[in-house]
Amino acid sequence: MNAKVSTKGTNVKQQVTIMLSGFFLVIAIVGIASKIGIDSLSENNLRLEEIVVTNNQKFKQLTIMSDAIRDRMLIVYNMSHTSDSFDLDDLISSSREKVRDFIQAREQLTKLGLTPYQLQQLDEQRLLLSKAQIILNSIINQALNKGQITDLGRINEARAANNTVLESLLQMKNSQNRYATEQLGIAKALAKKSSMQIIWLALAAFVASAAVIGFITRHMISQNVALNLALQQLHDSNEQLEHRVEERTNQLMHAQTENMRMTAELDVGKKLQEIILPSGSELAQNSHLDIAAYMEPADEIGGDYYDILQTPSSTHISIGDVTGHGLESGIVMLMTQATVRTQLDTVQNDLKQVLINVNRTVYENVQRMESDKHLTLALLSYHYDNGLGKVQLCGQHESVIIVRANGEVEEKNTDELGFPIGLIDAIEDYTQVDETIQLHAGDTLVLYTDGITEAADREHTLFGTEKLKAIIQQHHLQDSERIKSEIINAVKNHIGEQKLFDDLTLVVIKQRD
Repeated sequence: MNAKVSTKGTNVKQQVTIMLSGFFLVIAIVGIASKIGIDSLSENNLRLEEIVVTNNQKFKQLTIMSDAIRDRMLIVYNMSHTSDSFDLDDLISSSREKVRDFIQAREQLTKLGLTPYQLQQLDEQRLLLSKAQIILNSIINQALNKGQITDLGRINEARAANNTVLESLLQMKNSQNRYATEQLGIAKALAKKSSMQIIWLALAAFVASAAVIGFITRHMISQNVALNLALQQLHDSNEQLEHRVEERTNQLMHAQTENMRMTAELDVGKKLQEIILPSGSELAQNSHLDIAAYMEPADEIGGDYYDILQTPSSTHISIGDVTGHGLESGIVMLMTQATVRTQLDTVQNDLKQVLINVNRTVYENVQRMESDKHLTLALLSYHYDNGLGKVQLCGQHESVIIVRANGEVEEKNTDELGFPIGLIDAIEDYTQVDETIQLHAGDTLVLYTDGITEAADREHTLFGTEKLKAIIQQHHLQDSERIKSEIINAVKNHIGEQKLFDDLTLVVIKQRD
């Protein structure tokens, strides 16, 4: 009986040992399976994080490259519509900074690792950008030399090359998105496979490892949630990037449309200014005067003004200079020309009253425009009497230069003869008429704007009044057309390759024999 009890006790011990051994074996199997599953999930999670981080970094560098190209094209557009040397220097500096941004982003993108197709696209972009860079370097050199870009055809050629690069960058972004999605799909499949392995092992040892299975299941679910969240973030990031690309493209198209509209407006203004200038046939109508004139605006529309009006009894000559240049100055110039003509037709023999009336009209219109523009203006009235030309002079402008037939030089200052037009409403107390100028056969009278005397070379040395008088004196025996050409050629040679910063206007009047 004791033997049976002992045997039974031994069997119980063996069963307990077997149960404990089985339990611990199950625990060990579950532990090993759990470790394998967790390691697999952790590896997939790390791979997923690496894919997301790398993809975001690539999108960031591609965005920098896209923005650099678009911003640079906008900068080149701004270069073509500025005449200020300081603005131009800033724009050129910004343009070069965008090139550096693009190159740095491309280097960072290469370090992140690209597919062979993406590397081929980068090589194609490099060739296109080299072509565009050659064109833009030529355009920038033109801007440095002339202060303004005028070669719109080459700008469009550069823009076409850059647009091709933008399309290529967009293709790279789409390709990168597909590649990241594929990699995420692989990682997700591996995670699913690992999860299934864990589930099957957990089912085999369900009784002993329910708690462990629950833990692993919760861990798997959290990993899947994290994976789905990462996929959603990646999708949102791609949508935002596409929206920014579309928005920038629309902005560029709007800028191009606005540029075309402004160019058309400037062309109309320039054409109007050219139309109202006296023709060569008008200048040749006076049998007693040999007249030659020249005007070159610094921008599409200038602020300088001159006119010749022939009447049966006299010849009226006017010259003026509106502050600044551009569209607003051009409008004031056209307004002044029309008002002077109207007043000369109304009160021909009273230059002082003409100037007073012109000032009142221009002042009221400038106030209506809410502008600070004004101008210097001189009016001359020429009468021929028995071989002698008599000139009345009224208004404040640059001095009048007279070179007599014998080469003697005179200079008539106009500071006391008037006041800037459009600055105040009444100038009666500041306006005088000088009637002391007489022209004999062979005498030359020259009118000009400060664009002539203040033309500067590279060392900022001005052309000056003395040099102007010397050239007139040197060529005073020749006709007015030749004198005009010699003056303009001398001014252009003095400026050299420098940009023209102010309008050039010149009127040469010579008393015929």
